[in-house]
Amino acid sequence: MLEYRQPAATATEEVKQDIIRLLRLKNPKIFVTGFDRPNLTFSTLRGENKGVSPGI
Repeated sequence: MLEYRQPAATATEEVKQDIIRLLRLKNPKIFVTGFDRPNLTFSTLRGENKGVSPGI
Protein backbone atom coordinates (compact mmCIF):
# COMPACT_ATOMS: atom_id res chain seq x y z
CA MET A 1 0.00 0.00 0.00
CA LEU A 2 1.38 3.41 -0.99
CA GLU A 3 1.05 6.31 1.37
CA TYR A 4 0.78 9.83 -0.04
CA ARG A 5 1.18 12.92 2.05
CA GLN A 6 0.12 16.07 0.33
CA PRO A 7 0.31 19.22 2.39
CA ALA A 8 -2.10 21.72 0.95
CA ALA A 9 -1.61 24.75 3.23
CA THR A 10 -4.65 26.93 2.60
CA ALA A 11 -6.08 25.00 -0.32
CA THR A 12 -9.65 25.57 -1.34
CA GLU A 13 -12.04 22.64 -1.47
CA GLU A 14 -11.66 22.63 -5.27
CA VAL A 15 -7.86 22.33 -5.00
CA LYS A 16 -8.13 19.54 -2.43
CA GLN A 17 -10.46 17.64 -4.76
CA ASP A 18 -8.04 18.18 -7.66
CA ILE A 19 -5.20 16.68 -5.58
CA ILE A 20 -7.33 13.64 -4.76
CA ARG A 21 -8.35 13.24 -8.40
CA LEU A 22 -4.86 13.77 -9.88
CA LEU A 23 -3.27 11.30 -7.45
CA ARG A 24 -6.15 8.88 -8.13
CA LEU A 25 -6.77 8.38 -4.43
CA LYS A 26 -9.61 6.10 -3.40
CA ASN A 27 -11.31 7.05 -0.11
CA PRO A 28 -8.38 9.13 1.20
CA LYS A 29 -8.07 9.90 4.89
CA ILE A 30 -7.92 13.68 5.19
CA PHE A 31 -6.48 15.35 8.27
CA VAL A 32 -6.88 19.06 8.88
CA THR A 33 -4.80 20.71 11.58
CA GLY A 34 -4.40 24.22 12.86
CA PHE A 35 -1.56 26.62 12.24
CA ASP A 36 -0.30 26.75 15.83
CA ARG A 37 2.95 24.82 15.40
CA PRO A 38 5.43 25.67 18.18
CA ASN A 39 8.09 23.49 16.55
CA LEU A 40 8.20 25.78 13.47
CA THR A 41 9.71 29.23 13.22
CA PHE A 42 9.27 31.78 10.47
CA SER A 43 11.52 34.69 9.63
CA THR A 44 12.19 37.15 6.84
CA LEU A 45 15.41 38.70 5.64
CA ARG A 46 15.85 41.94 3.75
CA GLY A 47 17.25 41.23 0.29
CA GLU A 48 20.42 42.77 -1.07
CA ASN A 49 20.68 44.98 -4.12
CA LYS A 50 22.76 42.78 -6.39
CA GLY A 51 23.19 45.45 -9.05
CA VAL A 52 20.48 44.16 -11.35
CA SER A 53 19.66 46.73 -13.98
CA PRO A 54 16.05 47.92 -14.25
CA GLY A 55 14.33 46.35 -17.20
CA ILE A 56 15.92 42.92 -16.81
